[in-house]
This record gives sequence, structure tokens and C-alpha cells, in this order.
Amino acid sequence: MCAATFRRTALRTTCRLERLRPCLSDSGGSSASGFSLNHTNLFNPGTNQFYIGWTADGEWCNYTVNVKAGTYRVVALYGNTTNTIQFSINNQPATECKLPLATGSMHKWNKAEIGTITFPENGLQLLTFHYNAGNNFAYFEFEPMARP
Repeated sequence: MCAATFRRTALRTTCRLERLRPCLSDSGGSSASGFSLNHTNLFNPGTNQFYIGWTADGEWCNYTVNVKAGTYRVVALYGNTTNTIQFSINNQPATECKLPLATGSMHKWNKAEIGTITFPENGLQLLTFHYNAGNNFAYFEFEPMARP
């Protein structure tokens, strides 16, 4: 498992996503917060992690990823409400994912499988995470799905 922690978010992967580099652009309003996550959660994350918070509609975050082609299960660590998020690959829509459970608080966390994504080719790809108001996001895990 490779892992990378960024200024705005931590993105963890269990696939071959290596050397993730964020390009920190959005429509404004988001900021990273170092916040102690020592409280009751549905899932207990590590303490003092950075995350994407104070989200607003239409925001996004870019990552450059070096990936092996294939389909991956997407798992998210998020807080607050049910919501829909999207990922695009190389500026093309790739998947829409559903956050399945309302946690009741921006700082009460849940870890859940939220969908799948297919990377059509090997190598460097631009992965864009599109989100709206209503959630905090700590990280995503991309787990390779077994081929039939």
C-alpha cells in the first residue's frame, strides 16, 4: 500500500497509484484544518490528519496519478451527510459515487465503499475529485477489483 499525505487531504491507495501530487485549485472557500479526531466515530481514523473541509458547491481537487489500467473499488473516509461526488480522468467524466450514510456531524467519520472507477490506460493520469457543500473528506482508497 502506498500512502501520501497532502496539505489539503490524505489520499491512501491500495493499488498502484504512486506519487500522488495535488494541484490545489478550486472555486474558493475550502481550507485544510489540522483537527484532532479523538471523538466517537463510526470509523476511527488516525489523529491530526489533514482533510478537505468547509466545502462549497462546484469545488474540485486535481491529483496526478501513475496508475495501472483496470477497475478499482473506491472507499472513502468522510463526515456528515449522504451526498454524490464525481471523479473524472483526464478531464473526462469517469464515475459518480454515493456517500451512503449520514454521520450526523462534519467531524464524525464513516469509512465506506462508495463506487468503482476504471482507469482505461497505464501511466500518468489526471484524476479530478468533484464535490459540493455538506461533507468533510479525509481520504480515498482505490482497491483493484479481481478480473473474472
